[in-house]
Amino acid sequence: LNQSFIKGLENFGVSWRSSLSFAGGSRGLLGDIPVFDSFGYVSFEVLAFQNGNSLWNVEIHSASHNFSTILFQLDIYVIPVNNAPSFDMPTSVSVLEDSDRTLILAFAYNISAGPLDERWQQVHFLLIPWKQVSPSYFELEPTLSANGTLELWPVNDYSGVTRWNVSLADNGGTENGGRNISE
Repeated sequence: LNQSFIKGLENFGVSWRSSLSFAGGSRGLLGDIPVFDSFGYVSFEVLAFQNGNSLWNVEIHSASHNFSTILFQLDIYVIPVNNAPSFDMPTSVSVLEDSDRTLILAFAYNISAGPLDERWQQVHFLLIPWKQVSPSYFELEPTLSANGTLELWPVNDYSGVTRWNVSLADNGGTENGGRNISE
């Protein structure tokens, strides 16, 4: 609120109060009604995982002069930021030596692109071998499909341990500090 406007009201002996009323957009974007402090600054809380706009009428009222008017509309726009995808999986898996192609259904589970507003995103797993993992240990490099199915096909007569870093990526981007790869 403009300080000179407020001082002008007070100089004319007008007792006044300001208020905000919801005018459009998403009311569920904010935790409570925005508040103006005595200096005219507005404060509000954005609810977690919310984005979009919320439009508010800034009104001034004077009971002593039977006066009320909308001064302006405050449009609060919260820019969406991509949240990292997530998943769970066991820390190890074993297959028998000389086994053929092996599918382990639901090896990765609780696969999520993020909160509800990010369910449209597509996800895919990244399998990155640690050092000393030779592709010759497998007929085909291991894969982990978006539905959590792990596919392994070790070469015949190989036994041992290989280590892989597994991450989940989505196509939501990294604009505005967003994250598109799980931790």
